Amino acid sequence: MRWTFRNSWGRFWPGEHVLNSAARRGARVIFLERRHEMRMERKARNGLFLTAALVSLVGCPMTASDMGMPDGGDAPGGSGAPGAPGASPFSLIGNDAVYTQGNLGLGTETPAERLDVAGNAKVVGTVFADAFSSNSPLQLQTAGTTRIYVDDVTGNVGIGTSTPGSLLTIQGADMTQQLLRTTSPTGLTSIRFENSGGAGTGEAWYDPTANAFTIKAIPANSTLNLLGNNNRGIVVNASGRAHWIGPGPLGGGVSIGTVNDDYSTISYSTTGGSNVRARVYQSHWRFIGDVGIDREPTANKLEINGNHASKSIAGDWSANSDARIKKDVNTITSALETIRRVRLVSFRYTDEYRAAHPEIEDRAHINVIAQEFREVFPDHVQSSGERLADGSEILQVDPYPLTIYSAAAVQELHGLLERQADRLRQLESENNEYRERLALIEKRLGDMTGLATREFE
Repeated sequence: MRWTFRNSWGRFWPGEHVLNSAARRGARVIFLERRHEMRMERKARNGLFLTAALVSLVGCPMTASDMGMPDGGDAPGGSGAPGAPGASPFSLIGNDAVYTQGNLGLGTETPAERLDVAGNAKVVGTVFADAFSSNSPLQLQTAGTTRIYVDDVTGNVGIGTSTPGSLLTIQGADMTQQLLRTTSPTGLTSIRFENSGGAGTGEAWYDPTANAFTIKAIPANSTLNLLGNNNRGIVVNASGRAHWIGPGPLGGGVSIGTVNDDYSTISYSTTGGSNVRARVYQSHWRFIGDVGIDREPTANKLEINGNHASKSIAGDWSANSDARIKKDVNTITSALETIRRVRLVSFRYTDEYRAAHPEIEDRAHINVIAQEFREVFPDHVQSSGERLADGSEILQVDPYPLTIYSAAAVQELHGLLERQADRLRQLESENNEYRERLALIEKRLGDMTGLATREFE
């Protein structure tokens, strides 16, 4: 005799015979003559009988007694004990159909577990289990689509993908689909990361009250890294005060850190240390090193690429000029002669130079010629750090000596004018004296002329 068991929700067919009249106790067994099957039914609360099991009879007698189920009595083995040959392995206990002898196979003649299903199984309701195990990939599907996939070799879990490359891989259909979402009644939720020992903890959360998203490294001795390609990003050190932009301690980059309550620093850091380039105070900045605005500073502390630099009011740059910080002080002389040697010119920049500096207007400019200026003020001509197409350096000038020498020349002119004025005053005094003497001579001559005239008369 061979028994094959399968679950099914059956319905009445012509030629059905009740083999077990236990309906009063809520269960019955019906022999389906045309289908050569036996159906075990239990009575539901609504009074209807529902199929609990369906047994196909293959090569066995077609009588109720041969099947061990006499009409009007319970099936043998109701306590779970093995039945006689040909007896049913099922028991009816109350409204329940019970199978307690060995493994039960659905679609297989060699069940390896208490319930072994070879093929798909459908459950309308909830499945309760202490564990799920599979010797092949485990898949959780809805509507014929795999939603959760567990790889049987790596143990990786995929949500939305059947090829998880990590312990947990989540794949959405597009950018509009949320991959991970956490909610709580208060609106404050977090994701926590930690190792098996509880150390190295980190959290990420959103605070709706503060409208802020926070990523935090919790242990006091930990760092927070936000890195991109080639380890370039932001690193917050263990003190929580230093921030690296770039690879940080992994290589050259810019670091921003709070030294104390007075100021913060901006440094260029390398594996060998860091060099502070600026200090940021509450009311001002202090730059350490050369500064370039829209250009690389190559020769001066401050270099600006453009036509002009301006201030809100007129006035020149101030410079320390205290007598106590100077030695070898000499008055400038021969200023007029020196200024006379400087040629002041009007000019236009070449097309090649303007092509390298498109911000320069094509108009007339005034200045000096660096090579000529160097003949008069050699200490005030230097390399600009730029080069022409042939590789030769471009010279730049500091025209400030013109200001001092022009002022000295004015002083020299003033001294000359004063000396000339003194001379004029001296000449005017001498001229007045000569006039007085001439007037006296003329008077005496007049007197002598009158006396002579009277004598001849």
